[in-house]
Amino acid sequence: MTPQDVPTDAQDVARDSAALAPWLEGAQALALLQGALAAGIVQAAREPRTPVDLAADARLDVRRVEAICRALEAHGIFVREATTYRLADAWRALASTAALPLLRPRIEAMPAVTRALVAAVASDASYWTTATADRLALAQWVTLDPTSPLTPRLLVDALVAAPEATARLEAGGRWVEFGCGVCGGLLSMLQAYPRATALGLNLDAEVLAIAASRAVRLGVQDRLELRQADAGTLDEEASADVLFWSQFFFPAASRAAVLRAAFRALKPGGLLLATLLSEAPASPAERQAPTGREHAIDHVLYGSWDVPIRSADALRAEVSAAGFTPLRVAHDGFRYLAAQRPVSRP
Repeated sequence: MTPQDVPTDAQDVARDSAALAPWLEGAQALALLQGALAAGIVQAAREPRTPVDLAADARLDVRRVEAICRALEAHGIFVREATTYRLADAWRALASTAALPLLRPRIEAMPAVTRALVAAVASDASYWTTATADRLALAQWVTLDPTSPLTPRLLVDALVAAPEATARLEAGGRWVEFGCGVCGGLLSMLQAYPRATALGLNLDAEVLAIAASRAVRLGVQDRLELRQADAGTLDEEASADVLFWSQFFFPAASRAAVLRAAFRALKPGGLLLATLLSEAPASPAERQAPTGREHAIDHVLYGSWDVPIRSADALRAEVSAAGFTPLRVAHDGFRYLAAQRPVSRP
């Protein structure tokens, strides 16, 4: 290296450090928020509080809480008013007993998501080599928390695009779910439709244990059956009114058998609801927009588990080949493809 090279290298390091800084700051801010939620500081600041009051509630040293409040203010989460701090209006959902259960699992799952992405990029790790605690965090990251009073309403709103399913559930229909995970959506459905019953299938016993515990807590365990089983081996015939398929957890090799089992299990005229991730961006600008970045990350993470990322058109073709009649794609909020088992096979 010659002396002439040194300034250029130093400038490169400074430029690269400046590019990396927002990423590092974002990780630190998320960790700060997660800790403040765990300590109860964020929730306690729904009304103006002094650091002394907040420290007493959290059972922490006042000087530490003062530093935490200043850091939360610096990130726009707290607003300082004279000697007190309160949650900024944009962040008030974090103090809501209804909204917080929906937001907190996504925040708390980020370390597990980070580790899964590192493994997806730097190793040949699969879903089943992921640590149990991380699998449980990921399972809660991708679904609703059914203990929030908001989730039954969210589930009903999501099913507006599938009125055929709603009518069957209101009449006491049976919901079967392939890849039910911790049953966030399924348990929300049982609360929203008190006459409905459900069967959930998943391969992961630890995930199903959380679902079973939640069902008891919500008082819906008598209307729910959980099985640790491969969805593709379900041999029930015409037993389901609605079949929900979390298809973005199903590897390519499993999908044909799963769709055959779904067709067999649905009653003629029954509804298949298959989840969709975001669509591929159409331009370079869209690729760097938030939804484009999400789509790219999905390809890395789910792709490392051998799961194909289906567009709406590709999923429509896949279910059509299995004998279903595609009806429509729900685009508002929660995205899914609704398809129907024909009343009679052509």
